[in-house]
Amino acid sequence: VNISQRFPPLVFHKDKKSRWSLVKEEVNEAFPEIEETLKKLKNFTPSDNKIIKNYEFVTFHQSFSYEDFVEGIKPKLNEEESTQVSYEIKDGVFKRLALRAKLDPDNKYAIFIDEINRGNVSAIFGELITLIEKDKRSNEKNSLSVKLPYSKEMFEVPSNLYVFGTMNTADRSVEALDTALRRRFSFKEVMPNPSILEDIKFDGFNLKEVLETVNERIEFLLDRDHTIGHSYFMNLESDNIDRLEEVFRNKVIPLLQEYFYHDYEKIALILGSGFVNVTTNHAIRFPKFEGIMDPEDVTLCELVTDINDIQQAVITLLNRNAD
Repeated sequence: VNISQRFPPLVFHKDKKSRWSLVKEEVNEAFPEIEETLKKLKNFTPSDNKIIKNYEFVTFHQSFSYEDFVEGIKPKLNEEESTQVSYEIKDGVFKRLALRAKLDPDNKYAIFIDEINRGNVSAIFGELITLIEKDKRSNEKNSLSVKLPYSKEMFEVPSNLYVFGTMNTADRSVEALDTALRRRFSFKEVMPNPSILEDIKFDGFNLKEVLETVNERIEFLLDRDHTIGHSYFMNLESDNIDRLEEVFRNKVIPLLQEYFYHDYEKIALILGSGFVNVTTNHAIRFPKFEGIMDPEDVTLCELVTDINDIQQAVITLLNRNAD
C-alpha cells in the first residue's frame, strides 16, 4: 500500500517490506481506553443465564417512517456545546437486526410488526418491498442487494430474518394493506380461542361458553371479523365477580356500543335482559299538528346502570333461565 500523505493519529507503521504494525505509544496516547477494552475482551467469559434477544418488536403508526425502519439522518446533540446540533446517519430497527442476522447465519432472527396496516407501508419499507422476497434474500437463487440512499452502503436481507406482521381484521379499512406487500406475505387468520377460558369458572358457567355464545350472536348480527377476542377475559380468576363485571362494563359493552352504534336492540339480543332494559309499547305524548300523524309505538332499549348480580346476568345471557 503506497501512502502519499499521513494524518494523525499516526498509530500505524509500515516498514520497507510493506509489513504493517501498531505503534503502541501512539495508540495509548490517542486511545487510552483501548487497553482496558482489550483486557475485557481477553478475559470475557460467557454467562449461561444471559438471554440473547434475536428479535425486535415495533408498532406501525401514521408517523412511523423509512428513517425509523431502515436508515435516516437524525439530529445529534453535541455534548461539549449543548447548543450545537449535528446530524448523523443512523440505522433503523430493521437494518440493525438484519446486520446482526447476517453475522449470525446459524440462528434465526425475527421482527414483529404490530398494526402493520396502520402505517404507510410502501413508504416505510422502501426498497425492502423487493428485498424481503424469499428468492431475493442473500444466498438465494435470485439474491439481490441495493445501495441505500443515505449511507450509500450495499444492503441485502439475510435469509434467516423473518418478518411477522399483525393486524385486526375488524379495522382493516383504517389503512388498506399495500398490494405489493400483500403478495410477499402468507396470511394466517387467528380467530378467538374460547377453549383457553374453559378453566375460569363461576357459579353455573365458565367463560368459554360465555365467549362462544356472545361471538355466535355477533357473527350472525354483524360478521365474524368483529367477534370478541379471548384476551379480554384471560386475566380473570375463577369466582372473581368484581373483575367479571369490570370486564363487561369497561370492555365488552363499550365495544358492542361501537359495533352497533345507536342500535341497542342488537346489544340486547347479544347480552340479554341482565345487561339491557327493554321497554315496549312506550307511548310518548306529541303535540297535535294537522296532517302529521303520531309515530307508532317503539321499542326502547337502555343499558342497565347498576348490575346487582353479574353472575345472574350472565346466566340470563346464556339462556339458562329461559322457559
